[in-house]
Amino acid sequence: MQSQYNDTKAKLAFLNNQYNDLQNTSVNKTEQLNETLRQKQKELSEKERLLTEREMKLKELQGIINRQDSMAQALNEIVKKALYAFTSDEFNVEVKNGKVYVSWTDKLLFRSGKSEIEPKGIEALKKLAEVMNNNKDIDVMIEGHTDNVPIKRLNSGITGI
Repeated sequence: MQSQYNDTKAKLAFLNNQYNDLQNTSVNKTEQLNETLRQKQKELSEKERLLTEREMKLKELQGIINRQDSMAQALNEIVKKALYAFTSDEFNVEVKNGKVYVSWTDKLLFRSGKSEIEPKGIEALKKLAEVMNNNKDIDVMIEGHTDNVPIKRLNSGITGI
């Protein structure tokens, strides 16, 4: 009987050791998982902060784009009103990519083979110059084209603009 008691006592001690080991392992794993969870929560918080910053920056940029678009639309209307006396086959005003494009036809500015600006063209240029002088914060790019007829007389014709 004593022998069985000692065997049972030894098994109990062994099982208690195993239980304590499992309990310690479980606690360690729980602590590791909790630490991992804290790190992931910290990473998530940082990503949420960055996302919030990006959203704010995106809203700011969208506001800038909206203001530029509305300014371009307003400038488009101002230019159209300034050039109301001219027909649609003499010029075209449109907004593309937040910019106002004014296109003049050859009928308005020059006759083929001539370098003198037509009186109606000078009038149109003066109207456009007036709009540009009243809206100094706009950027202007001027582009020109010509036909294949040689100029017969060289005279700029730009006086008085």
